[in-house]
Amino acid sequence: MRLSLAQQFVLATLTLTLAVLLATLLLARWSFERGFLEYVRELEYKRLEEVATELSPYYDPEKGWQGLPRRAFFAALRTRGPEDGRHPPRDLRFDGGAPPPPRGPLPSAPGARSAGGAMARFPHTLPTALFDADGALVMSVRFSRADAPSEVLSYEIVVDDRVVGELRSQLQRRLESAQETRFARQQRQASLLIFAVAMAMALVMAVLLSRRLLAPLRRVGDMQPARCEDRAVIISPGYHDAMKQLAAGGWFGISADAEHGGQGLPEVYGTAACEMWNSADMAFALAPFLSSGAALAIAAHGSDELKSIYLAKLHSGEWAGTMNLTESGAGSDLGPMKTRAVKNGDHYLITGQKIFITWGDHDATDNIVHLVLARLPDAPEGSRGISLFLVPKFLVNADGSLGERNDAYPVSTEHKLGIHGSPTCVMAFGDSGGAIGYLVGEENRGLACMFTMMNEARLKVGLQGLGASEGAYQQALAYAQERVQGGVPIIQHADVKRMLLTMKSLIEAMRGLAYSEAVTMDLGHYGPEEDRVANQARLDLMIPVIKGWMTEIGVEVTSLGVQVHGGMGYVEETGAAQFFRDVRITPIYEGTNGIQAADLVGRKLGRDGGSTMATVLKMIRDDGKALVSAGGDLEIIGGELLKAVARHEEVTELVLQMLAATPEAARSAAFDYMMATGYLFGGWQLGRAAQVARARLDGGEDNEFLSRKVSTAAFYAQSILPRCEGHIGAIGGASGVLQAYPVEWL
Repeated sequence: MRLSLAQQFVLATLTLTLAVLLATLLLARWSFERGFLEYVRELEYKRLEEVATELSPYYDPEKGWQGLPRRAFFAALRTRGPEDGRHPPRDLRFDGGAPPPPRGPLPSAPGARSAGGAMARFPHTLPTALFDADGALVMSVRFSRADAPSEVLSYEIVVDDRVVGELRSQLQRRLESAQETRFARQQRQASLLIFAVAMAMALVMAVLLSRRLLAPLRRVGDMQPARCEDRAVIISPGYHDAMKQLAAGGWFGISADAEHGGQGLPEVYGTAACEMWNSADMAFALAPFLSSGAALAIAAHGSDELKSIYLAKLHSGEWAGTMNLTESGAGSDLGPMKTRAVKNGDHYLITGQKIFITWGDHDATDNIVHLVLARLPDAPEGSRGISLFLVPKFLVNADGSLGERNDAYPVSTEHKLGIHGSPTCVMAFGDSGGAIGYLVGEENRGLACMFTMMNEARLKVGLQGLGASEGAYQQALAYAQERVQGGVPIIQHADVKRMLLTMKSLIEAMRGLAYSEAVTMDLGHYGPEEDRVANQARLDLMIPVIKGWMTEIGVEVTSLGVQVHGGMGYVEETGAAQFFRDVRITPIYEGTNGIQAADLVGRKLGRDGGSTMATVLKMIRDDGKALVSAGGDLEIIGGELLKAVARHEEVTELVLQMLAATPEAARSAAFDYMMATGYLFGGWQLGRAAQVARARLDGGEDNEFLSRKVSTAAFYAQSILPRCEGHIGAIGGASGVLQAYPVEWL
């Protein structure tokens, strides 16, 4: 039975009330002092603003939470450590489950654009958040289908211990200088607990939107692809309403700065949401991620006027964004670009044609903001003569309203292997005199400006590999549990079990790497100022690995998903093949994986002589030693990790020597180096997770999730991590037969 809006509102109110009540009960265990217990008993929703003193600027009594910015998140982390100086655990975990399938369209709250607004519309479960005995913050949300109680979908978030380590000294100074009472510390912990509940609910909303709103559209978009008619794109059924609902919940700007209309949450929340969107429907998920990338480029390089006009609309999801680089004669090499821009007063007139423009046109948003690369008449030759322009679909009037249509139209949509629901357009600019555009950044510096967007896009493409893999794994697992052969479900067959565990362990390795580096991204912008350069260097090193390795693994995992289905996987009706078809684009666009590998070796490794890589490898070695010292399963994981990192140190030195002596040989070795790096970094993150899980199990916590983490990491260490050696072995011969083989013989 479908609930009315009034009934849903009542349930939402009850859910939020229960969440706050739960928070008060959990807080009570921290102190039995009479005064604090009285304070807890009096805690009510209307007093959240008083309690969450650090977060009060972001709470509106009428509208709810209006975005909790990164700065507040990092400030809150300073308050969560134990008082005796012990290093706080790093585990911050979220577990979610699958709600029942939808019965009709989801309700919508008009005008609601905050995470709080989205939460109020889906009162399906109760999140919990608490501090454990060691001071670690644990968030957990669990729900399952009534007809399948064992069906549980889990997502996890790990707060990197570097965050806590770097802020630990500040925490100690703060506690010592403030000389605050126990009551004051508990009050601040209450603020953080409420913050955690709000964040848990935000992630619940991401799960619900993915499973109930977006996932049913995946097959619709595949079977009824976007098409172009009369210079306008007609998108797949359901996508228009889905885009509106995603915008109404504030999801477009989840990690964007609050000063420009974003939610301002830490990047790790945006990363988790992005994974879920791509698990549900990768074709649809391309729209919000391109919009956030366009907004990022404008925020970094646009004038104050452009920021004031466009950023808030992009972050709200009222307007969408695109990236226009490729032309028929200018792909990976943008030097031969033919699109032109001519200055005309306070703007430029753009003429030219672009191809492969993702979500190039649609009517799901009121306006589309095209970021277009073009060449000025007197520009230098090659890529150094390219400028970046903002070309809106509709011009914007002085009062902010939309004006006349700009001279930018779709010519056609591509017929693709996958992501059919995503309108991939040929875009024509200036066929009727010139499309009006506005310069972003400096003239002839457009490629550098666009790379701000492209780096963001490359990280998100890596998440597409992860998201599609998760979707394929869930479907393959469900099929293997139901399909009976030989008198038993095929999940009991050894080879099927091997495939599923391979999928699972690779997915968890990818997730650990992506989420960890989401923290690095924030540290590069908002962490201690003296460490920002090092954190940015680490992120730069990780970008080609996340994009390249994770998309290669995405192709493998989704292919395994087809294989688990057997012959039924090759039949389109099951949907297994769609994950494979959709994800196959990810090793190609936003820079092919060959380009990512060359970037890793030639730029990221070569520019500092391997210094940043050496820093990361030392961290892996230290964690490996700690795992070995822990004994048991962790000793096995740590031993394999130490062997792999030792070989990686050797091959890194070899690649650096190649780069200095024979750059072409280094480029020939780059792909294998990238893959070996990815497997190592993924194993490292699984080892760290296993260490946290084992500590909790040894502390008496009875949680199957923790046991699974340890066993999955052990499987990866023994069955996946040895792949590093194969890739490293190939690197040694990169200057041999491959270099000598004549291209005429190919």
